[in-house]
Amino acid sequence: MRKTTFTLITLTLFSFASVAKEKKQISSTVLQTTMGKLSYSDKGLHLETNENCPSSVATGEAVWAVVLQNLADNTKEVVISSNGNVPEIMAMPNGFRLSYPSLVLDGKTWNVGLDLDFSVQEEAFQISGTIRNQISDWVVMKFIGPVVNR
Repeated sequence: MRKTTFTLITLTLFSFASVAKEKKQISSTVLQTTMGKLSYSDKGLHLETNENCPSSVATGEAVWAVVLQNLADNTKEVVISSNGNVPEIMAMPNGFRLSYPSLVLDGKTWNVGLDLDFSVQEEAFQISGTIRNQISDWVVMKFIGPVVNR
């Protein structure tokens, strides 16, 4: 089993107060600060800020993508995105987790899991994650995300 850990992005906003939902399984969630809020729903990530920083709107476009490459034929790649993959959304201390136990592309289930952790840490939104690849003949080549649209 290959395990890749990564830090994705840190957004600096001041005076944080986490407001992630208390339920174990939820359909949307929010982290809020005095400077703005970061929310996730089935439409994607939405970042609202005060007038000093640009905001973004959740558009329904992919929030992330994982690129896998076949080890036997390294010209063969697949790109699996958040489109068509529904996460379990769980509350965590100071934030929330989007958990995908396996990924789906065109009806095929891939034995690749993804966890994205969104939290408030020392005056910033922090996003980190873990990819679990349990497919012996495919390797994770790239992770793209989280995508925050304008």
